[in-house]
Amino acid sequence: MTADGTDTYHIVKSAGRYKECKRTQGVSTTDLVGRMLLMTKSHHQSSLNFSKEEAGEIGVDSSTRSPWTGTSQFLPTTQKILQFSAGKDPNPGDKIVYVAGAYDLFHVGHVDFLEAVSANGQYIIVGLHTDSDVNRYKGANFPIMNLHERVLSVLACKHVSEVVIGAPYSVTADLMDFFKVDLVCHGRTPIMPDVDGSDPYAEPKRRGKFKVIDSASDMTTKTIVERIIEHRLEYELRNKKKEDKEVAVFEAMQRAEQEQASRSQVQPTEEKEAK
Repeated sequence: MTADGTDTYHIVKSAGRYKECKRTQGVSTTDLVGRMLLMTKSHHQSSLNFSKEEAGEIGVDSSTRSPWTGTSQFLPTTQKILQFSAGKDPNPGDKIVYVAGAYDLFHVGHVDFLEAVSANGQYIIVGLHTDSDVNRYKGANFPIMNLHERVLSVLACKHVSEVVIGAPYSVTADLMDFFKVDLVCHGRTPIMPDVDGSDPYAEPKRRGKFKVIDSASDMTTKTIVERIIEHRLEYELRNKKKEDKEVAVFEAMQRAEQEQASRSQVQPTEEKEAK
């Protein structure tokens, strides 16, 4: 809505070409940009470092921030995950492909990679590393999105069949056997050794089930963060203008309500005088 109260989508609505998609409650792009600019780590998940009192207050206090995420009132539930999940098992004969990573700020580079991976199999499993693992190999305040936020983003991709939440950094024999993995893929990005210095892809390489995929995309999470930090002043000015517009709209709505209320009071008085 503009400052004068006009619906900014009124033209497309009149043409019958408007569709509104429900937002994921608790996930805010404004909050994500703030994490990048402020270089905070408070959104990282640390399930062992919160009190029962803090957890108990989350559902009843709108000002409480979840210990699992930096976004107020975002609580991961099985129902929320099911809304994003395809919920399908592999069909007999499907080739099962496993990929692992952070998939932070899920972007077109990730989509291009997963699309390229899907050409190598019918059932794609994505292993998402924990916040602490991602921070270890990416540093700074990465990941920008915590584990549960990344889960929803990846599940929403049409190329993804299943997600392993908090997958082990090294692809183990147990993991490959459990999911009956036929192929493990990785992109062109450098592979960081595990904490003990070992190759996290040693097992699939030993089995001859490892493949490097070139998606031909140069988009990375780091590129997005660097762009936003570089244009910080522009973002701040844009957000300030947006805030000013919202204030103007709110004031316009209040004025309209007051005028409507005044007219409603005047009308009975005029009718009484006419009698």
